[in-house]
Amino acid sequence: MAKKGILFLLIIGLFVFVGCDGENSVSIANTIIEDYTEWGEDTVTEPHVSFLLEGSDLKTMDIGWSEESSWPHYTVTVLEVRNNKIIGTYYEDSNEDENRPIWDVEITFSYTETTLTLNISGGDLDGETYTLEPSTDEEIV
Repeated sequence: MAKKGILFLLIIGLFVFVGCDGENSVSIANTIIEDYTEWGEDTVTEPHVSFLLEGSDLKTMDIGWSEESSWPHYTVTVLEVRNNKIIGTYYEDSNEDENRPIWDVEITFSYTETTLTLNISGGDLDGETYTLEPSTDEEIV
């Protein structure tokens, strides 16, 4: 009987451990975009990044550059946010081709009160690292 009791406690402990796993995930809404949804807007070499929420969930990111003749722009569909990683797919918006490539992407981020660093793996932006500050049109808290 004691063996069954120990086995039961181990199973309960496993369920509790698995149930707590999600608590380690970073909430984008509570960290990166709690105060700022726009990053890097006034820089020349770094992109402008917008976080678009649906409720409190991050659903889409826009990454783009403002240039005189064009506006390279990528739309990221967020499939999952895990710890400090955004996982999804993206494509270049400025490409009018209906058969444009859609790439898998992993964006690893780090965040301080005034700086957001993005490391991108996958597709056209593979290997890029961007360090952004909040856009100046948003008030720094």
